[in-house]
Amino acid sequence: MTLNDKEYHIIVSRIMFKTDYKLALRWLESQGFEVSQADYYRTLAVLDADARKRLYELAKNFEVIAADEVVKFQKIEAGLWEEYHKEKIPLNRARILRMITELQPYITSLYDQTKQVMQGKAVEQFKKDNILS
Repeated sequence: MTLNDKEYHIIVSRIMFKTDYKLALRWLESQGFEVSQADYYRTLAVLDADARKRLYELAKNFEVIAADEVVKFQKIEAGLWEEYHKEKIPLNRARILRMITELQPYITSLYDQTKQVMQGKAVEQFKKDNILS
């Protein structure tokens, strides 16, 4: 979605002035946009709804993306373990172990994020947050 100048300035005014819509309307007027209070809030509502739709589309594919990433990291880890068992030099074995331990936070993070999405916590938090504020 591409924003027009008016929508862009309305978002900027919301970020700058938070809840003070009167100041936001004055600023918009100084930028050359005559916007009523109703139009201001209507535009913000439409932009919020569009942002939610876009985030929902991204979230629908999250499970597939996360699963692919987990499989990728598991393959990397399995390959590192194979190299560890083949390696004869203790220093190189220690380096491979360090590489394996450096992978663990990524794998754990992916598992945790996927678990949260599956439980719906991310969706509930999404409903609570206002996308554009």
